[in-house]
Amino acid sequence: MDRFVEGLERAAIRATRVIALVGLAALLVLSIMIMADVGMRWLFNAPIAGVEDLSRLIVAIAVAASLPAVLASRQNITIRFLGHALGRRAEVLLELFGALFVLAIMAAMAWQIQIYTDELRATRETTWLMAIPVAPFWQVVSALLFLCVPIQFVVIAGLIVVLMRGRRLSDHDLIVSDREPDPSI
Repeated sequence: MDRFVEGLERAAIRATRVIALVGLAALLVLSIMIMADVGMRWLFNAPIAGVEDLSRLIVAIAVAASLPAVLASRQNITIRFLGHALGRRAEVLLELFGALFVLAIMAAMAWQIQIYTDELRATRETTWLMAIPVAPFWQVVSALLFLCVPIQFVVIAGLIVVLMRGRRLSDHDLIVSDREPDPSI
């Protein structure tokens, strides 16, 4: 079971890194668009129409694209001093409780963003200047948030394996996911 869960963790990390890279590329394209817009304003007093419209949509997708990678590699902010003080088992139990809480929050966020997306689709909302339909962009955000749910289940499975084996979190931490698999597991 250890190898299966560790394989799932590694696959989740690899897949979510690709998604985060796409989000980063979107931010790069947005920054180039903004620089071009500023240059056109400065040189010719002629801004590029629609940069503001697109920037709000692109930023939402880019932020959502980073969340699965953050969860998969367990890079979210945690406070672990209490767990360290209470011992190995308490440390993992507290981490597991936090992971379950994150799962609930991500599921609720995905659900609420999907409701918002459905409202945008029903009202046929568009951007102000270019009249670009907004709902498809928010559907991507919603899908990325829904992706966080199974990713968080993989994180929880990894924590359960750590708890069952009586290890410390640092012994199993896949934050450094590029290391070679441990043959002793």
